[in-house]
Amino acid sequence: MKIGFVVIADYSSFGQDAESRSQVGRQDNQWDARAARLMLSGSLGTSYKVGYLVAGEYKGFDSDPETTWSLTDASLTFPLGSPATKLTFGKTKETFGYEMVGDAANLPPRSAC
Repeated sequence: MKIGFVVIADYSSFGQDAESRSQVGRQDNQWDARAARLMLSGSLGTSYKVGYLVAGEYKGFDSDPETTWSLTDASLTFPLGSPATKLTFGKTKETFGYEMVGDAANLPPRSAC
């Protein structure tokens, strides 16, 4: 079993002169957490390796306080013939968009099977 954890955070830093402060007020430097993800992956069996992936994302930073966790992935992957051919069943997060660029450390594992 492989355990993965990733935190995506932003830091904003401002440099202001007197004119800027008079127009928009003082802007404070600040941290902002965008996401925190926990992932479990691996394979079942020794001869016929079925891969699994379960991942959740903490959404309690700027969301509904009733829904703080979200299941982003829950899947089983079955090899078909060659190692390059696989069939995946379950809920999988699409791996594209700007958030994926910022979260490249959390790419789906290629060697889970």
